[in-house]
Amino acid sequence: GLTYVLTNSATDFRIGTKGNSWSVFVDRRQQVWAGTRDEGLFRFDAGSFQPVAAAQKIGPQIFLLFQSRDGKLWAGGQNGLGSFDGHVWKIFSATDGLPPNAIRALAEDVNSNLWIGTEGGGLFMLHDGKISSVSAPVKDISCLLVDREGVLWAGTSAHGLARLQKGSWAEFTKADGLVNDLGYLIEDELTNLWIGTEGGGLFMLH
Repeated sequence: GLTYVLTNSATDFRIGTKGNSWSVFVDRRQQVWAGTRDEGLFRFDAGSFQPVAAAQKIGPQIFLLFQSRDGKLWAGGQNGLGSFDGHVWKIFSATDGLPPNAIRALAEDVNSNLWIGTEGGGLFMLHDGKISSVSAPVKDISCLLVDREGVLWAGTSAHGLARLQKGSWAEFTKADGLVNDLGYLIEDELTNLWIGTEGGGLFMLH
């Protein structure tokens, strides 16, 4: 489930029949979304979380929730990628150029290109409504970030960190002092890159 805390008051909300949410997002319309491990996507409405029927094709596992600059909500799941413009859901799957692998990560660059990281299927880019494969040294992508200088960072679940800068890739692994299983990337105001890992602690690259 989910717990909402305001000052000293906490309210618990059940999500689905199993209450196994693992991603929560509040969009610019102040709508609250929750992705679950095996019951799909939910939206908070009229005091409770309701399943989003139009997003069922994304799959029962929702790995990520993201909002692009144009205001669209994106959900990456076991079976593909979905976008919601506030009225209609659009689903992207293998028929649109994606692999059959789960969608694990999204990032948007300054040109409004959407970078798509998959679980074992590699890296893809959505540009002007079309999806294309991107050559990258890693395939098991768990997190993505485009930093303030336009550099793309790709964290993986078993092969460390990769960086795309000015058309060239570089890799950072255990040999560079980093663990290989990464889960989160964030850039702070001083342009330091913070790297969250799966069981290996927190790292900073500056």
